[in-house]
Amino acid sequence: MANRRVKLYRKNRAEETSHTGIHRAVVLMAYIYLALPMIIFLLGWCRLLIGIPIAGICVWSLVLCYRGRENYIELAWRLSPAEKWKIAVIAVVVFAWVALSGVGGYAWQNTDHATRNSMFRILVDYEWPPAAETRGFVYYVGSWLPAALIGKLGDLDMAYAALFVWVLLGILLIYALVCIWRRKIVLWPLLILIFFSGLDIIGSHIFTEEMISVWGKEHLEWWAAEFPYKLQYTSNTAQLYWVFNQAIPVWLVMMLLFLDEVPGNMIWVSAMLAITSTLPLIGLVPIMIYYMYRRFAWYTPESVGQGWKMVARGMGSFQNLAGGGTVLIVSFLYLMGNDSFTLVSVASADRVSSRAANPAVWLPWLLLLIAFAAAVLVGTLIIWAAKWGKGYIIRNVLYVVAALVLINLFFKYLGGDRTSGNDVYRLAYTAVFLFIEAGIYLCLLFRDVEDKGLFHVVAVSLIAIPFITIGSSNDFCMRASIPGLFVVMLWCIDALGKRRLNLRIIVLMICLVIGAVSPMHEIKRALVNSYEDYTMEYIEEERIFNAANFAGSLETFFWRFMARKTGAGV
Repeated sequence: MANRRVKLYRKNRAEETSHTGIHRAVVLMAYIYLALPMIIFLLGWCRLLIGIPIAGICVWSLVLCYRGRENYIELAWRLSPAEKWKIAVIAVVVFAWVALSGVGGYAWQNTDHATRNSMFRILVDYEWPPAAETRGFVYYVGSWLPAALIGKLGDLDMAYAALFVWVLLGILLIYALVCIWRRKIVLWPLLILIFFSGLDIIGSHIFTEEMISVWGKEHLEWWAAEFPYKLQYTSNTAQLYWVFNQAIPVWLVMMLLFLDEVPGNMIWVSAMLAITSTLPLIGLVPIMIYYMYRRFAWYTPESVGQGWKMVARGMGSFQNLAGGGTVLIVSFLYLMGNDSFTLVSVASADRVSSRAANPAVWLPWLLLLIAFAAAVLVGTLIIWAAKWGKGYIIRNVLYVVAALVLINLFFKYLGGDRTSGNDVYRLAYTAVFLFIEAGIYLCLLFRDVEDKGLFHVVAVSLIAIPFITIGSSNDFCMRASIPGLFVVMLWCIDALGKRRLNLRIIVLMICLVIGAVSPMHEIKRALVNSYEDYTMEYIEEERIFNAANFAGSLETFFWRFMARKTGAGV
C-alpha cells in the first residue's frame, strides 16, 4: 500500500513538473529583451508628451502579447544532472563565442567596431538625443541603448560590460528557444548555430587568386562583394563579430515566429526591430506576412466589410495596431532623418526659406500616407481573394511574384543589354553566388521541409535580394538576407535531428562542414589578434555626425517636432 502511494505521488509530481512554464518564461524574457530598447528610445529621445504615452502603449502591448500567445510547448521543470551539465557547457561555449566577437572590447575587434565604438561612446557621453551643431545622430541605435543607459549611470567601462552581458543574454535566449523547439536540452545544434555558413571557400577558390587555407584568418565572405557585384550572404559568426547589433534581435524574432507566434502579436514583435535591425526587418516582412496568413483562421466573408471585420478580429489587435503601428511610425520618422534615407539633401533643405515648404518636413508624412494607402489596397485584395477563392488565390501570389521577377530579369539582362555582355556575366555570377551561398542548401532540404509555403517564401526572398540595391553599398544584400538564412539554418537542424542517413543528408553534412570554414576563419582571426597587443579603436566623433549613414539634418520632422530639446554635445 505504501509503495502504491509513493508511485502515485511520483506520478502526480511528474505530471505537475511537465508544463509550459519554461517556454512562457523564455518568451516573456524575449518580449522584454525586444521591447526595452524601444521603450528607452521613446523615453530618452522623444518629448515626454509623445514618449510617455507611446511607451505606455508599448508596455501594455507586451502584456497583451504575453497573454494572447498560444501553443506553448510543455517541458519539465526538474532537470537531471546530465541536463545541468549540458546547460553549463552551452553557457561556456556561448560565453567564449561572444567574447571572441570583440563586443565589450575583451578581445580583438574587426574593423567595423571602430565606428560602432565611437557611436556607443556618443550614446554614453552625449545628452539624448545626441546632436552636434546642425546635425543629429540618426541610426538604428536600439541594441546599444540598454547598455548606454547603464553607462550614463556609471561610466564607459560599465557600459561596455553591460553591452557584453546584453549580447550574451540575447544569444542565450535564442538558443533556449532552439532547445524548446527541440523539446530537450541539446548541444549539437549550438555547433550549427556557430558554424552555419554558405560555401564561401569554394567561391573564393573560383573567383579569387589568393591561396586560402582551411584554418586561416582571412575574411572569406568578401569574395563576391567587390564592385560592381556587391554580393554577400553573411555567416552567423560573421554577423555576430561584425554586426551583432542587427543580427541578434532579428534572430530572436525569427525564433518567436518560428515557434507558433500568433497573428495578433506578429506586427508588434516585428516592429521592435525598427531601431535595432532596420534592413533585416525588410527581409523579415515576407516571412511575417506568410505566417500571419498561414496561422489566421480564415472563412469565406459575404462582403468586403465583413472581411475587414474578420481580419480585425484576428490580426487587428491592440498590440498590432496601437503598439506596433505607433512604434513603426515613430521609428520611421526618426530614421527618415538619416541622410541616406532622406530624398532631399541637407543642403537643399537649408536653402528652403519657408518651413511649410520644406520637403524634409512633409516628405515623411507623404510616404506614410502612401504606405497606408498601399496597406489598405493590399488588405482589400486579400479579402477579395478570401471571398472568391476561400484564400487559395493568396497561396499562388508567391508563384506570380517569382514569375514576374524571372520575366523582368530575362528582359533586362538577356534582352536589351545582352549585346554588352556585362549584364549576362553578372546574371551568371549572381546565379553562382546564390547556389553557393543558399541554393545548394535549399535543394538538399526541400524534401525535409514540411511547410512548403514558407520554403517558397524564403527561396524567393533569397533569390530576389541580390538584385535589390539601396545606396552605394551592399548592406541590403548582407542584412535583408539574415532572416531567410536563419530559417535555412533551422531547417538544417531539423533535417539532421530526424537521424535519417541517406545521400541527401550526407551531402548536407558535407556542405555544412565546408561552410564551417568561414566561421573558423573569423574565430581564428579573433584568436590570433587577441594574443597580440591590440587596442580598441575609435574614429573622430565629427565623422559620425557628418557621415550620411549615421546622421542627418536637425531640420527634419522628428528633430523639429518630436525630439527632446536638449543642448547639443557632451
